[in-house]
Amino acid sequence: MNDPAIRSKPPLVLVGGSPGSGKTTLATLLAARLALPLLRKDAIKETLFDALREVNSPEAVIEREPSKRLGWAAIRLLYAQASDLLAAGHGCIVESNFYRGVSERDLAPLFALSEARLIHCEAPRDVLLDRYRARHIAGERHPAHVDGAAVEDLIRALDADSFEPLQVSFPILRINTLNGYTPEIEEIVRFANAHRAP
Repeated sequence: MNDPAIRSKPPLVLVGGSPGSGKTTLATLLAARLALPLLRKDAIKETLFDALREVNSPEAVIEREPSKRLGWAAIRLLYAQASDLLAAGHGCIVESNFYRGVSERDLAPLFALSEARLIHCEAPRDVLLDRYRARHIAGERHPAHVDGAAVEDLIRALDADSFEPLQVSFPILRINTLNGYTPEIEEIVRFANAHRAP
């Protein structure tokens, strides 16, 4: 039982940042490059919304407060899925808009099961807000998110630094997404893939 491969913990790559920071696009790219399953909070939330709408009414709409409650349920499911994968020895990528000072506590059980790393996406505040508004106007987002009613919530969260990097003891790589990725994608992949280094 002295084989390091047996003793090592599976990788957990967190991809976080504010809405509009480009984290979903980057997480999807990393999942393909690292051949790791990707767990996304928004994908779970959208699936829950669609399932509930099918049960209740295809025309059902959702308002901001129910959307937020559905989001918290999605986070609980996200962490449960990640826990199952890590406990079975499988690494994964988990993407969400983690909240500094809140998410650390909820994620702690996952940290204990894994070798964790955080990739934090960021861009200037005005750029984040412009992207957020633009994708809502373009109709690019699932109706579960009611982005049009969430702009003020986003502004308050940005003002409170809620989407600053998590306070954790493991490595963090901050990614500026203003124009592509800085640092570049190859460096991001190396950072995320460091658990495989000899």
